[in-house]
Amino acid sequence: GGLVRAGGAGNKALLLLEGEASCYIQDRGVSRWDSCAAQAVLEAHGGCFAKLAAVAAEPGSRASYTYLASATNADFEPGLAALTPYNARAPPPPGGADAPPPLATSAEQLKPY
Repeated sequence: GGLVRAGGAGNKALLLLEGEASCYIQDRGVSRWDSCAAQAVLEAHGGCFAKLAAVAAEPGSRASYTYLASATNADFEPGLAALTPYNARAPPPPGGADAPPPLATSAEQLKPY
């Protein structure tokens, strides 16, 4: 197997179920709405949605990825999420015309989900 390019979290989970892929690594934020049904179906068939950092910390771990209600984003990883008007608690600082959006450095900068 090599890299399989596919769109949509649900479609990627289906590729796992069909045996077309053996692992799906989500490298950017995904909303609960985008992944909850795919996670339920995949886990019902013995698969696992897990946070990569948790698996790296404990190889072989099959701890299921969960979305816990909290005042801050429990899954926050510093420097990975861009601050946007959609996810920032306060308006992000303006950048230049071609400047990338600033990255969040603390969970308190982001709205809870």
